[in-house]
Amino acid sequence: MAQADYIVSNGTGAAVRSDINGQLAAIVSNNSGATSPATTYAYQWWADTTTNTLKLRNSANSAWIELRQLDGDFTTVSVDNGTAAAPSIYFNASGTDTGIFSSGTDAVDISTAGTRRFGIASGGDITVFGGNVTLNAQGDLRFADSDSSNFIALQAPATISSNVTLTLPSADGSNGQVLTTNGSGTLSFTSAGGTSDKISEGNTEAEVVDTGSDGHFKVTTEGTERMRITSIGEVKLNTGVPIIVPYAYATTTASAANAFIGTDGNIFRSTSSRRWKTSIEDLQPEYADNILNCRPVWYRSTSNKDNPDWGYWGFIAEEVAEIDPRLVFWKTHDTVKEEDGKQIVVELKEPLAEGVQYDRFVPHLLNLIKRQKDQIEAMEARLTALEAA
Repeated sequence: MAQADYIVSNGTGAAVRSDINGQLAAIVSNNSGATSPATTYAYQWWADTTTNTLKLRNSANSAWIELRQLDGDFTTVSVDNGTAAAPSIYFNASGTDTGIFSSGTDAVDISTAGTRRFGIASGGDITVFGGNVTLNAQGDLRFADSDSSNFIALQAPATISSNVTLTLPSADGSNGQVLTTNGSGTLSFTSAGGTSDKISEGNTEAEVVDTGSDGHFKVTTEGTERMRITSIGEVKLNTGVPIIVPYAYATTTASAANAFIGTDGNIFRSTSSRRWKTSIEDLQPEYADNILNCRPVWYRSTSNKDNPDWGYWGFIAEEVAEIDPRLVFWKTHDTVKEEDGKQIVVELKEPLAEGVQYDRFVPHLLNLIKRQKDQIEAMEARLTALEAA
């Protein structure tokens, strides 16, 4: 280790030679020593043996710049904070405005083309400033706890690999909105305070709201309620809003006058055009006569939506089915609740007479009326002839 003032004093040949050798020793050892050289110069080297660090004097000769550890480690390399436009570490091929800098204490940032793109704050928050986060087919972005037992993995496609709870701040900054998964495929939105929770597209045009205490679930658009599912499972639509069922118009049946809801839950449009009929023939009189065997009844309804005190006129479906099964609506499917709580629709082994298709009585009645008309006209002709005689 050697240090010198880099000034060769006058003296004897041996003294000058010794002084020069001391200066050279200081140069080859980078002015190594436990303390800084007594005399310093701009851009002077110093191997600090106390901190084991190679240092360089700044251009103003006012301070030392730490460059690297003398054992080869880069752990104490020091650079200026820099800015987005002039990062302290930049890449030659990209220009001096693309690289790494620090926007503040304990923060690390990356800029491209002079613009801040990515930042890690002192508290660990990661922010992407503009642009998209893109994962390729092999990408796997994970947010995990210390032992990686629970994490969110964003892959291609994005997946949630474990049960998670995401707490979302409310408008006032409180953590009242919570999104959770329960491990069985259920995604729920709850509220710590029991208030209304929402799934929104980001503005007031469309949102789904759980009204909380009253148990209703509703859908609104443009701030107006359009549909509600009540706490007992009723589905209600706002008046004046058309019900649109995709493909219902293209799915037809001969089971009702205008529209038909099957026992499997499907909705069909009923048709009368010959385009949907085959084997067309006249109604035989004996079938029309059979409806005279139907028993008109008065009854009270046990349906849960009917007033139990009211009375009704009608027929009994099972009795009509014995006379003409084509005048009856048949139940062919039923809803079954399985052990896991799921409901499935199954086909019945034997159909059940469920309701009378009253509109189907019209062809029979018209057949009866036409034949009775012919009989009346024939009787009137005979009466006229008798009176003329």
